[in-house]
Amino acid sequence: MANDQEYPVVTQFRGELNYAKIADVRPAKWGRVARLAEPFGSKMGPFNYEDLLNKGRAENQGYTVYTTEFWKSNRDVEIRKYMKMWFPKGLFEHETNVEEIGHRRVLQLPNGGALLKSEIEQAVKLCAKSAHPDAGGSDEQFKQLLAAKDALVQSWRR
Repeated sequence: MANDQEYPVVTQFRGELNYAKIADVRPAKWGRVARLAEPFGSKMGPFNYEDLLNKGRAENQGYTVYTTEFWKSNRDVEIRKYMKMWFPKGLFEHETNVEEIGHRRVLQLPNGGALLKSEIEQAVKLCAKSAHPDAGGSDEQFKQLLAAKDALVQSWRR
């Protein structure tokens, strides 16, 4: 059973967020197991599909796959959990100012909370599909998009 829905996947050791489809689901001794489509399928290996459906998340070999609903409602908690792993000497705290909220809105990102750099980059790709002048957008829209990306990436680096 292949699934056309894309699921959020966090690479725990790199701190990246990507999206992947489920390539197949098959029965196993302890329930159903699933495998993501490449490039994650061979890296993550099979994971407990029942965990994904019932708990909203499943982990294997340094990767965590989430249901879209779970990620939308718990993304900040999950990112903070991983930030504690990545920065054990202290959690990076970040205040969101009014200007940053404007940049986040341009990229259709949440108004507050932690962001992964890969989330910013992925948001730019998605928004560019409609904001780019060749795709029916305007030069001004595209410049706003790039300015928002630059500002958020710069604040992420601090």
